[in-house]
Amino acid sequence: MKKMLFAIGVCASMLVQGQDLILDDNTIPLDENTPLTINPNSGDIVVSSENGNLVCVDNSQANAPTLTLSTNPTTFTSSSTNVTVSWSVSGADTCFASNAWSGAKSSSGSNNSEVLSNVTQTSIYELTCSNSFGSVQKSAVVAKTGTITNPTPLTLSMSASPTSVIAGGQATISWTLGNVASGATCTASGAWSGSKAAQTGNNTEVVNSITPPATFTLSCQNPGTNAVVRQVTVNSQGSAQCSSQPPIALVEQTAPNTFQDGTNNIPWGEATGVTVRYGLSKFKYSALDFVSPSGNLTKKVFFENGRPADGGPANYTVAISECPGDFSVHLNQNFCKVSGSTPTLRWTTDPAVSSRCTLEKNKQYYLNIVHSLDEANGYTNSICPDAAECGVLFSELF
Repeated sequence: MKKMLFAIGVCASMLVQGQDLILDDNTIPLDENTPLTINPNSGDIVVSSENGNLVCVDNSQANAPTLTLSTNPTTFTSSSTNVTVSWSVSGADTCFASNAWSGAKSSSGSNNSEVLSNVTQTSIYELTCSNSFGSVQKSAVVAKTGTITNPTPLTLSMSASPTSVIAGGQATISWTLGNVASGATCTASGAWSGSKAAQTGNNTEVVNSITPPATFTLSCQNPGTNAVVRQVTVNSQGSAQCSSQPPIALVEQTAPNTFQDGTNNIPWGEATGVTVRYGLSKFKYSALDFVSPSGNLTKKVFFENGRPADGGPANYTVAISECPGDFSVHLNQNFCKVSGSTPTLRWTTDPAVSSRCTLEKNKQYYLNIVHSLDEANGYTNSICPDAAECGVLFSELF
């Protein structure tokens, strides 16, 4: 009987489903018929084959790396000093430094060190080491004392909500600060700019007209310390091919419940004779997401002139596409785009039906609507007669 140890741990279930274990003299195919047991005491995963070979998959190494980090000295009073950063790491594939130092660092060994010359202020040295099971981050501080009493680097975390938007959309950027001293500052760069709130606790700002992917960087520091830098990225909503699709104007309506009858909550495609009404600003468009029906269905969407109370009549350009705000591709089908004062958009999920915008079943699409016929100028010239907004009024019919 032959025994081998594999450091794959919790990935064993994935291995059983999709890969084989290769020994030095044969291969054990792993599938749903392969005997597999888990030792409840040790956590070992044992796979045995029909020919008697035994493979013991040990989960002892199926963890994120271990890491320690320190500096020498930890404090100084002179105008500058040299700092030695030392670290011990095991089980890592990569290690990267951030804040007061940078770059790739040794990902193995117990006696790693690097000397940083001419350090003039309180500094934070961060190191993040990773493998396929996770990552670990450690930090060490060198404090300059004397000029400023006990300077302490602040702590900073950052997030975005939502993490993906349609081009021209908005997101809320949040950052949380701790250990904030008097005179602390925060400065934005990347997809935003300027001074930002440097107050203890949670701070937020709504950013409009985002062109994704957009990276928001924030650098904050206490007096006498080096800056702490964090960043978040807001990606493009929609499939990968939509990432470079520019907005024709600012997006406004995006909520999927815009497609639903407010009384019966009937999803897109299943309602008949239900009128949807909402207001759309003069120089903005809708990119309403929906999932096509799972069965064969043939429908039409009839657009009407808005009521005077909704801003009066206005011509529309309407297109179904896989990308939000896309009024040009139209799924390569002429029937997927209509325009005029009372256009009718005809679509189907039945491949046997012709002369309709053919959609795949159970797939996400966008119904893009704009109050303009001016394709040559990117629909930026709105026909909406109201200075603020015009109504959008449409019904689903068979």
